[in-house]
Amino acid sequence: MTDAELGRMAEKLGLEQKVRLLTGATVWRTHAEPDIGLRAMVTSVIFEPTLVVRQSA
Repeated sequence: MTDAELGRMAEKLGLEQKVRLLTGATVWRTHAEPDIGLRAMVTSVIFEPTLVVRQSA
């Protein structure tokens, strides 16, 4: 999918729909937007211990 195609899809969404996509249905799942053919998606976080910043006491 090209940037132009994504742009056209985004133009079809109203402000409320765009905000719903940004806020998500739950912590791990997005809202679906069937008007543009977008299904709900599950997201995840990969914990990378080497990226954790530790505070010294």
